[in-house]
Amino acid sequence: MQISIAILNLYMVMYRYFTNIFNEESFMKKAAFLQSNHLNKRKEYLFLFLFTLFACLLRLFLILHDWPSTNADEATMGLMALHIEQGRDFPIFFYGQGYMGTLQAYLGSILFHLFCTSLYALRVGLILIFAVFFVTIYFLVKIVYSRSFAFLCLLLYTLGSANIIGTQLFANGGYAETLLFSALIFLLVAQMILQRDIPDQQPNHLRWRRLLHWGVVGFFIGIAIYSDILILPTLLCSTLLLYIFMHGELFSRAGLLLIGGLLLALLPTIIYNLSVPFSQGTLAAYVGSSGYAATTTTKGGITFAQQFLQALLITLPDATGLSPVCNIHEPMHAGHAFFEIFGPQQQICALSSIGWATGYIALVLLASLQLVRVLLSSYRHRSRTKFAGVPPHENTLYWIRLMLIVSAVITFTLYVVSAPAALNPRTTARYLSGMLIAIPALVWPLWQSILHINKISWQKRIIAVGLLLSAFLLFFKGTADIFTQFDTSQAMISQQQTLIDFLSQHKITRFYTDYWTCNNLIFQSHEQLLCANLDEQLQTGLDRYLPYRDAVKDQLQGIYIFKVHSQQTIALDEKVTHHPEIHVKRTVIANYVIYQAPTQFHMLT
Repeated sequence: MQISIAILNLYMVMYRYFTNIFNEESFMKKAAFLQSNHLNKRKEYLFLFLFTLFACLLRLFLILHDWPSTNADEATMGLMALHIEQGRDFPIFFYGQGYMGTLQAYLGSILFHLFCTSLYALRVGLILIFAVFFVTIYFLVKIVYSRSFAFLCLLLYTLGSANIIGTQLFANGGYAETLLFSALIFLLVAQMILQRDIPDQQPNHLRWRRLLHWGVVGFFIGIAIYSDILILPTLLCSTLLLYIFMHGELFSRAGLLLIGGLLLALLPTIIYNLSVPFSQGTLAAYVGSSGYAATTTTKGGITFAQQFLQALLITLPDATGLSPVCNIHEPMHAGHAFFEIFGPQQQICALSSIGWATGYIALVLLASLQLVRVLLSSYRHRSRTKFAGVPPHENTLYWIRLMLIVSAVITFTLYVVSAPAALNPRTTARYLSGMLIAIPALVWPLWQSILHINKISWQKRIIAVGLLLSAFLLFFKGTADIFTQFDTSQAMISQQQTLIDFLSQHKITRFYTDYWTCNNLIFQSHEQLLCANLDEQLQTGLDRYLPYRDAVKDQLQGIYIFKVHSQQTIALDEKVTHHPEIHVKRTVIANYVIYQAPTQFHMLT
């Protein structure tokens, strides 16, 4: 109760701050400072540089403290970068699959060459990707909304929950690029649309520059598709904008240049798919990985309604900025009551997720309805006049804002009907990373309510201030919570380094282990250790780089390393018991069990 009163008092203080300290005239002057000529280009770019520098230094501080915790997928990206840097391999896609581009690996290989082979260098590449996104989203918001609002959005993008910032710093392919290319493609398309009224009679160099712009848009669309198919909602909405406003150019030589740029960027993908059977191709991989819910919800008896609740109450809050405050059972099983997806006696946690999801949906509806109402009103007005045809400049901005929201809605809808929403809704929140592009569109109505002091009722202004302040506080809390996770991530790195040191001292360099351990040890040891994967039934697991498996198979000695109490450890202990003729040395080190035998015995019955 006291907390509620304190929050209410804080909201009232903010309300008085906006209404009493600033009257409308002085407030509008201060709010327009960044938007007006008082801020010249040099100061604007200085502010942008300082914002970008702070956001990047914050993320550099996090990776230097071994956050977020790494895993085998990120280690695979590091090994790809190592192979590229050494000239041994030049992968088109992530090892072991026919999709998800390798831009992070090629960027990491450059950093390995400049600095050293390490997880830190690999993740610096992610910071560079984030920096480009940060600047891109500023210019997008600046031209679609306003300069002052763009700086406000940068504050939000600087902060975030562990899931948001972790996705930006975790080198497991595609997700960081999805956010970057979403902002970049919307920016390029917005610039083209807003400059569409350039007279036909213009110098040749300007016409060629415009045609080149079409080719550049096509190229980045292709690179985005190559990086990760999660970008499709953005591409759909941006292409729709081009069709609405520039269909004349779209079906001319400008459209041919767009297709040419697209095909150029997709050339590696095309070459790959022509060289492998269809079953190993990109399309087959996407169809197989999408796993629509109709074919998967029978697992665990999950109904579509339960699947939708999981996506709405677990994945959506995680992906859009709410820091998890309790344990959540995933997936939901048949017969669970509504609150049973959360831990026992955690109704407050459930209510926080419900509140966040409800607030997000309310902002989507509010922003969308405002834009649709304005566009319909404009359409009715134009239909009564002779100026029917291409919408004016202001309506163009409204269409772009609406498409930002639509892209987020499509992204969430596609996720809801996919297998991850049914099977692991929490750990796949990164699939919704593209929804963050819509933050400016959702916050803009709140910002407008605060600016228009004498045009909005005091009740609505309090709500707007409260919601905006709550968003900042929750994003700040999410960032602050990251600092409490350093011990966990550092302990994992230390544990694996202890294991690597032990194996090196005892000249153990070839062994079997589980998927989530194997590539971590290979990358952390700079390939001094090599391993192959065994699943929980001690069958051959997913080895993303087959030469590692061949190197382990070629040795006669059987060495197995698994975590204490793992299913593999239990199965190996049973085999040792059933085959006393095999002399097995069992050692426990750094929470791992090492089995050393004169022969490979995991296939024995």
